[in-house]
Amino acid sequence: MFIDGEWIRDFWETGYNSASSPWPKQVQDDYDAFWEFMNSFKWKPWPRVKADLAEWDKISFKEWMEDVNGWDPQLTHLIDMWVRSDYGAGADTLSAACGFWNYTGGGDSVNYKWPGGMSGFACHLVNALIPEALNGRDIITGEVDYTALDLSENNIGIRLESTVVDVRHEGSVENSEHVLINYTHGGNLYQLRAKSVIMAGGGYMTKHIVADLPQEQKEAYDKFHYSAYMVANVWINNSRALDKLNFGYSGGIWNPRIALLLQYNLRF
Repeated sequence: MFIDGEWIRDFWETGYNSASSPWPKQVQDDYDAFWEFMNSFKWKPWPRVKADLAEWDKISFKEWMEDVNGWDPQLTHLIDMWVRSDYGAGADTLSAACGFWNYTGGGDSVNYKWPGGMSGFACHLVNALIPEALNGRDIITGEVDYTALDLSENNIGIRLESTVVDVRHEGSVENSEHVLINYTHGGNLYQLRAKSVIMAGGGYMTKHIVADLPQEQKEAYDKFHYSAYMVANVWINNSRALDKLNFGYSGGIWNPRIALLLQYNLRF
């Protein structure tokens, strides 16, 4: 992490209490207490946990850290940047229950990583639906033949550069046998007629696109709150400077420690 003109190696694990740490001893101890609490929390019995979460949902994560636990605001500032990158909301607006769930893993959980990350799932789906698009090439690294995605002879088609703007039943909701899908492509408006539709986007879009969505579902979607946050990818010619700092940096892997050092220094 880069703080006040100085690099601090491995801030999250050992750097926070090293000789170069900008934190006083009290903040370092609060940092230890924060992780000790999160790592030792037991998710059983569930009735007790559920009651605790209900109470924590009434206050912000910041209030839980500073008022309930008495931890230093400098610790809150660091955690604030973390939760912003996860939720797009700061510790002063995120509920304590939500922040707590984030740091404890929501109970017993196991993290997995796959080659290609989330985009790897999309590659496997494309290969299963339209094998001609990859035509035997490596599913993760192989180049996709985009012209094969939307051929008339395909049983399944993927139409790129198309934006759905309106979905509605053909006729009344109760008696309709088809759905009409209006979408834009190449600056023109088109319409498809289908037996059924799966809205695989976020509810914040669905409630505007599905014209005859039941009022109950619209109101349910309105209860969800969304917030945007910026992600910047910075390409460098080489990693020699980072190698000298022994960052363990990998050019193709998202590294939150490197990302957060920019946030900390710029005070986002």
